[in-house]
Amino acid sequence: MYNYRIMRVSGLAVFRLLFVAGAVLGGSGGLILGLIERDAVGLLGGAFLGLVTGLGSGLTGLVYVLIFNLIAPLIGGIAIRVEKLTAPDDAASAEPTADPAPPPPDVDSQHQPAG
Repeated sequence: MYNYRIMRVSGLAVFRLLFVAGAVLGGSGGLILGLIERDAVGLLGGAFLGLVTGLGSGLTGLVYVLIFNLIAPLIGGIAIRVEKLTAPDDAASAEPTADPAPPPPDVDSQHQPAG
């Protein structure tokens, strides 16, 4: 059993993850909007909306991480308990046998040998 406490989170990693996710999802939505409203928004406007969505998502995540990094030492962080998995006693071993028996022939098969 391992006990951990998360006291800090990397802001750059969270920003990158949320920026990419926001840019991909927002870009998809922006391009669809650009295709539907071609006269008003256009494809470049839709792509720009996706970029702005990604940037906003990344900055929002960065603000949340900064707040967490400030408050975590005061509240003791997030406690995580990791336990080792144990295999059930009745489970068959994963080791292969030396000479496995061939599978029985399928008598209900619709495929008959030629001849």
